[in-house]
Amino acid sequence: NRPEKRNAMNPRLHEEMNRALASLTEDDEVRVIILTGAGESFCAGNDLKEFFADQVDQPIEFRRSSRRFTEWRERLRTCPKPTIAAINGWCLGAGLSVICVADFAIAAEEALFGLPEINFGVFPAGGATKGPLELLSHRDAMDLILTGRNISAREAERLRLVNRCVPRDRLMAECRALADELKQKDP
Repeated sequence: NRPEKRNAMNPRLHEEMNRALASLTEDDEVRVIILTGAGESFCAGNDLKEFFADQVDQPIEFRRSSRRFTEWRERLRTCPKPTIAAINGWCLGAGLSVICVADFAIAAEEALFGLPEINFGVFPAGGATKGPLELLSHRDAMDLILTGRNISAREAERLRLVNRCVPRDRLMAECRALADELKQKDP
């Protein structure tokens, strides 16, 4: 919940997501998990300052933060409960890797998706490329990876990066309706 930073992830979030997902997974009352971002963005990826610049001289801490992110993304991917990514806006870089491991992804029509790392002279690494390469055709994934262009929610739907897109004012209602449907099934 850092809307002023487009919900960019930082080391603290990675720690909190590990704890939250561990708790939600073990809670028998929780049947479905919905992830979204505060404000107008889902997630702008890892915070360039807090995740990278602030840790440039701290390689052990950087590795620890990277590992924490990998851990919670893997917890999400293997979660025994259905997971829904409610993409309310910008979904970039590492944020894209998060929606790729959720079971469902529903996007607001206004959402934009991309892997902008190449625009900063860096090849997108880790889950940022792995997720799209698993969901998209090789050429569509390479288009995002090598051009750094953003795509609309409609294009993301056409490419099957998301299940569907809906008007932003209906996003959470659609996700809750899907969650309610899933809760009717045998856990």
